[in-house]
Amino acid sequence: MGLVATIVVADNALAQITLALSYAALAIGLMTTRVGSNLFGWAEPLGRMALTNYLMQSLIFGWVFYGYGFGLFGRVGVSSALMFGTVVYAAQAVFSARWLKRYNFGPVEWLWRRLMYGIPQPNTRTTGA
Repeated sequence: MGLVATIVVADNALAQITLALSYAALAIGLMTTRVGSNLFGWAEPLGRMALTNYLMQSLIFGWVFYGYGFGLFGRVGVSSALMFGTVVYAAQAVFSARWLKRYNFGPVEWLWRRLMYGIPQPNTRTTGA
């Protein structure tokens, strides 16, 4: 690869990183406003249960797409895969919100805290006076 091509590739990579960081900064800045909080507040439970949701997605998609499950990798169209992913994500959003109404942490987050601190962690929400 020539010097000019190397510079163009490096410039393109830098532009992509800059754009990604700009989007992240915009999202973080927007979340500090009331409008942003109302717009993206539905995603808070997903973040509070991020490890649980990540592991569940790995299990679900692994089972559906790899050989130890249904083996549908390469057999499903892009739109079908996108729809399936969206349904799983939406189901996780609903599940996370309902779970966190009753418990302080997700199940894997609770286990992680229990193992890290070495003492039982209260997980059931108590109603305050």
